[in-house]
Amino acid sequence: MRMSLAYVLILLILAGACTPSGTEAPPPDDDAAGAIGSALDWDHTPGAELVRIDTAGRTGDPANDLNILPFCVLFGDGHVIWVDPYADPEQTLEDRVDEQTVRAFLEYVIGSGFYSWSSDEGIFIPATDEPDEGPIIERIAVTLYGETHVINALSNWPPDAFANILSRCQRLSAAPVLYVPPGAWVSAVPSEMRSDVPSLPWDVFRASYPDVNLSTMTLENPVWATGDLVHTFWDIARQGRMQITEGNQAYRIVVQVPFLQPYAPPAPPAAGS
Repeated sequence: MRMSLAYVLILLILAGACTPSGTEAPPPDDDAAGAIGSALDWDHTPGAELVRIDTAGRTGDPANDLNILPFCVLFGDGHVIWVDPYADPEQTLEDRVDEQTVRAFLEYVIGSGFYSWSSDEGIFIPATDEPDEGPIIERIAVTLYGETHVINALSNWPPDAFANILSRCQRLSAAPVLYVPPGAWVSAVPSEMRSDVPSLPWDVFRASYPDVNLSTMTLENPVWATGDLVHTFWDIARQGRMQITEGNQAYRIVVQVPFLQPYAPPAPPAAGS
């Protein structure tokens, strides 16, 4: 019989693994975490989110906001995608880890006191809502037994909790590879030509992609890109404030990956998962 999440939390409380609010998080109790882990079950379906570590809010810059990637996402089938914290320009890594590794990570998160933390003044930002106006704040979402629990930086989590959980997520894999999406929605956002921003003329790509028309690739009418084209746009988008120029017009490239970036449109039906 499937155990309810509430029962798992009772195990946590009885094990005394909760961390007092506002204090530095001690290492999780191994015995308590093991007891919790043995009761855990989750959706193993590819693409089913298990843990998402990202930010909420937006800066007001559409290109920047829509290009933002989560720090780390772990899916139920062991697929993990994360941003390399040491790479400049930005790189995204991926791997597939085994169930034992997934379970150990969940034990760590829960044993750190995750379910004992609560958002400040009832502030709760669901991971699937449209981005809120306001400051960028860190958050962690865990989905178990069909329930998603989200804790953000306005909560009472210990000062080092977010950094510790994120670091553990980014170290789940011993042999990561570079991640490039198999497909993504691509837009070109017109912007003011700036001399203080790195530029790349679209002419260098025109021979390879003669059918691409940047002026028609609006946020309202993005183009579904695959293969070499999505690789090219993905690399451009990961360069930060890189501007692509075509004649006297500059563009910011937006690349949105369904399932990875929560505000991306769904993939076209023919694209599959």
